[in-house]
Amino acid sequence: MTSSSTGKPDFVSEVKRIGPRGLSAVFDGVGKDTFIPSLPLLRQLGRAVNYGNASGNVPPFNVMLLASKSLSVTRVGVTGHIQDTASFRSVAATLFELVRTGTIAVNIDRARHRRHDELRGGHRRAGSAQCGPWRSAARLESP
Repeated sequence: MTSSSTGKPDFVSEVKRIGPRGLSAVFDGVGKDTFIPSLPLLRQLGRAVNYGNASGNVPPFNVMLLASKSLSVTRVGVTGHIQDTASFRSVAATLFELVRTGTIAVNIDRARHRRHDELRGGHRRAGSAQCGPWRSAARLESP
């Protein structure tokens, strides 16, 4: 499932192979690289949901791309669900309950203690991480 011209995964061809009649919805957390190419994968009255921008923000696009199939697009975010301290606590309690019951599994592939100013420095990495309080005498790193 790799494009011969770019060497990158060709998700469009693979989705068309798996779902030849089109999709009811696309949930895109990647953004710039995948959102617009995923629109033709939708069937009539389909919905494209963008919830992340791992590859960058979705670029502006002509809304007429949606017209031929009467598609709809939405951008969701956590801030729409958290308006005040009470709603924040409610959402957090729900999340932690889902983790506690095993409905959501948390996989921390490494732990590293860093100072707060190091975290603000724009360091990028792949995978999940657990950040804890700085310990000047020891840093915790997994292999």
